[in-house]
Amino acid sequence: MKKFFALLLAVLTLAGLSTAAFAASSYPVYTQDQILGLLSQSAGAGKSFSLDGFLPVYNYWGGLSGSDIITNWFGQCPNDKCSGRAYFYVANGVIYWECPTCHDSGVLSAKKPASGPKTPVCPGCGKSDFDRYTGSIIDGSAILDLLVCRYCGRWIAADPIQPTTPSANVPKTMTCLHSGCSKTAEFKTLFYENGKLLAQYKCSADHTFNIVVDEDSWYYPGSYYPGYSYYSVNVVSAAGGDYEIKGSSYAKYGEEKTVVFYPKTGYALAEVLVNGSSVTPKNNSVTFTVKSDTTVRPYFVKTETLKDYTITLTASGNGTVTAAKNSKYLSSYAKVTAKNSDTVVYNFIAGSGRYKVVDVKIDGVSRGSLSSYTFTKLTANHTVEVTFGWQNPYVDIESKYLAAVEYVTEGGIMGAAAKDKNGSLYFSGRNAVTVGDFVAALAELSDTEGKLNDATDRRNWAVNYGVVTNKTDFDAALTVQQACTIVKNYLEALEDLNRVTFAKLNRKASVRDNAISLNLATASTFDTNRAMHRYDIAAVCRLIARLSYK
Repeated sequence: MKKFFALLLAVLTLAGLSTAAFAASSYPVYTQDQILGLLSQSAGAGKSFSLDGFLPVYNYWGGLSGSDIITNWFGQCPNDKCSGRAYFYVANGVIYWECPTCHDSGVLSAKKPASGPKTPVCPGCGKSDFDRYTGSIIDGSAILDLLVCRYCGRWIAADPIQPTTPSANVPKTMTCLHSGCSKTAEFKTLFYENGKLLAQYKCSADHTFNIVVDEDSWYYPGSYYPGYSYYSVNVVSAAGGDYEIKGSSYAKYGEEKTVVFYPKTGYALAEVLVNGSSVTPKNNSVTFTVKSDTTVRPYFVKTETLKDYTITLTASGNGTVTAAKNSKYLSSYAKVTAKNSDTVVYNFIAGSGRYKVVDVKIDGVSRGSLSSYTFTKLTANHTVEVTFGWQNPYVDIESKYLAAVEYVTEGGIMGAAAKDKNGSLYFSGRNAVTVGDFVAALAELSDTEGKLNDATDRRNWAVNYGVVTNKTDFDAALTVQQACTIVKNYLEALEDLNRVTFAKLNRKASVRDNAISLNLATASTFDTNRAMHRYDIAAVCRLIARLSYK
């Protein structure tokens, strides 16, 4: 029957028809004696027929056709003293019966009915003799045979010859199967879906549910009808763990089912899909309500993929670092937390001027001068050390003065003192300097707006703000004590101009005491009062820039 439903529904769709267009007409239902009589008629007419069919369907072109004959069935026991049901079967043109209730058996004789079945009349053209059965349709609570008139071609939906309607065995009412609802649900209709005949019910709380009809009851009236349908619960096995379905692998409609998962060592349950929808597992189990055949699909992942790992980064030198996790930039790069599934990217950007990335170390191992580094599939913590360095343009810098020379060079305070024929630059740090050289360097250190254009502007600035007097000999050789005096005056001027206070400057103290407090000179160096050189100026400028103030 199932294949006929499927084929017929396709035909109706193409024809633009609906089952509501067919009106049921009176159609004969044959008794056992009439069936036996038909068998006798066919045999008496000399017609041959096979006994391997399925349903005793009447053919209006001439009785029963061979493939339409049922070969076995259940029915009332022929023994008048027995109320049980006997099994009937056909063999070699003879109908045999056996009854398990009274343990009797026998043979039925074919009897010709007193009158044959009435021939139906087409309501369209008024003629009789219909084409043979072509399929079945569902109309409300009944399954009807579909026939076509041989004269006018009209489709006729009629009661089936073999009583196949399940309405007598489908309960008219039943308790609602929705969880927590105990109201009475009433039968509404039958419909065919996914290869199964379903009965639809609805309760007064508007809960609608479907049950699978026991199709065997169509053929054998009185057979057991369960009253509800069972659905399968299938778990798709997955690498990384096992599972257990609590109870059986079948459930009634509306029944709750629990599946417990057992991850293997080194694995964890990450997600569970129930009929394609994600369900959050709790304590490695999921519980869901069964409303149809259900497929459960777990996903296990290695536990290392769920851990948090830390990437610690330190940077030194003139440069910046940016960090992004999964393409989203982070506010801090010093310590980044990420999982195995994350992607963390670091970018190393050297400062403007003569700077570059000198080296990047990953977990203590040098990777060279890199502009970026990416971490993926983390399984451990990591460290990153990035060093930005200055590209020294001079060929004669003493290492202990490198930082000071870098500062005055990149700040535009001092530059090369000489260049050879090959273009090599010399800082000439040991060359002696004048008072004017020192004043110019200090003025340039404060010229943040670029207003001092030449030596005259710088000297005037120093005089105007009391750093030196207008009687100062700018061409005189600079000594340690002169330099310390100028620095004290310079810092006091900066305090007045910017309304700040240097932490280690004491205006009431002597130049010597301030020089020692500010680390400009040791007591012995101050007292010796040696001549100053270019390295000294660079060191003093860098020291001043690093003084703390409030």
